[in-house]
Amino acid sequence: MRRMIVLLFRRTASFTALLLCMLCIGALFPRTVLAASKEEVDGRIAGIPGDIWPQAPEIASESGILIEPESGTILYAKNATEALYPASTTKLMTALLTLENCSLDEIVTYSSTAVLSLEPGSSHIGLRVGEQLTVRDSLYGLLLPSANEVANGLAELVSGSIEAFAEKMNGRAAELGAVNTHFTNANGLHDDSHYTCAYDLALIMQACIQIPTFVEIDSAPTYVRPADSLLNKEIPMGSTHKMMRENTEYYDPDVICGKTGWTQQAGRCLVTYAERDGLSLICVVMKSEEPHQYQDTKSLLDYGFNNFKKMRASENDPDFEQGKGSSASPLKLPQESISLATLSSDSSLVMPNEISFDQLDKTISEENGQSVITYSLEGYTLGSAALIPSAQTVTNNMFLSHTDESAFSGISVDRLFVINLWIALSILLLVIAFVIGLVIFIQHRREQKENERKKDERPRYRY
Repeated sequence: MRRMIVLLFRRTASFTALLLCMLCIGALFPRTVLAASKEEVDGRIAGIPGDIWPQAPEIASESGILIEPESGTILYAKNATEALYPASTTKLMTALLTLENCSLDEIVTYSSTAVLSLEPGSSHIGLRVGEQLTVRDSLYGLLLPSANEVANGLAELVSGSIEAFAEKMNGRAAELGAVNTHFTNANGLHDDSHYTCAYDLALIMQACIQIPTFVEIDSAPTYVRPADSLLNKEIPMGSTHKMMRENTEYYDPDVICGKTGWTQQAGRCLVTYAERDGLSLICVVMKSEEPHQYQDTKSLLDYGFNNFKKMRASENDPDFEQGKGSSASPLKLPQESISLATLSSDSSLVMPNEISFDQLDKTISEENGQSVITYSLEGYTLGSAALIPSAQTVTNNMFLSHTDESAFSGISVDRLFVINLWIALSILLLVIAFVIGLVIFIQHRREQKENERKKDERPRYRY
């Protein structure tokens, strides 16, 4: 019996040490969020809860996706990670890298390679070798009339050559989380090794619209290129996206900006950013035929606007009401003042109109050192909100009572929760260890007394 108790005590001590090691590791090395793979994105899309999700329209395009850009929630997808030729929607990445690496007043000098390497009949704005334009004017030429020589000139300005720029494009796509993309040029003219997918194009557009200058330029239905030293006259340019132009049958006032694409191999491709009643959407369709790219885009945008709503978690989560906060104690301990954290006011989620906030599930995690609450519906993520440490002091907390909040400066909120849990477990284990030690002591004393009693009962002989 004693041997069993000693063994149990040793195992308990080892377990306590293991728990402490896990606590230290968790505190010192936050979980790193890795980019999703194609299989993970496909799995996420397959997780859309079809039984309670609004019925989506059928589209003729081979591939398509509809996302809400702020939360990244996918509302609709069809073959969204299938590798397809993007044609001139490639120029979204060209514009993104140009805006990230150049000033608008920089001068682009168009080389013979940029101007003369185009396929016959491909889109251009008639630039000549040696002609110079500002980056701003070049971007209008890139995004509105989809000029291929402009894409080449911007690539050379950013990276020195089109080949080096393509490498930069692929690196940036990976940073954005692209799962099936490989670029070989800056304009999207056909190359068997130049491909992407609807999901990746949505991510690229999501990054583009974070730049106000991109939206300003790409949302212009027309632009007049001023005269320059080689061409002494103004050149008007117009967007090829018919949903942005009032004089077309496909005009949609909800559409803010976008990019068209076409080659014989790619078919019709269309990327569109739109907004209605405070809800923003990005729609991508690929490998379509005229006029289905516009019809499918219109159907998907209406589907999104009519069936989904955007909500601020900070305004709707009763556990994290703005200004109140919550400690979200995993042990559900009673507290009179709950104010370890609040939710960031700019975090949002998107859900079907018929779903209420209290139907959502919540999980807490750490992403790149930031504590995050994720909201889901039947396992499908609808958005998340960052936890912001509160400036107030927690009172009447079993483990944090009378604690100066400055002691926790710089520590993520969910880590504080984890520490609370570990403290509770440590106390519990110490109590168990104390009880076991007490049992061993009592057993030892009993054995000593028994040995003394037996010794006293032995017969004594005199010699």
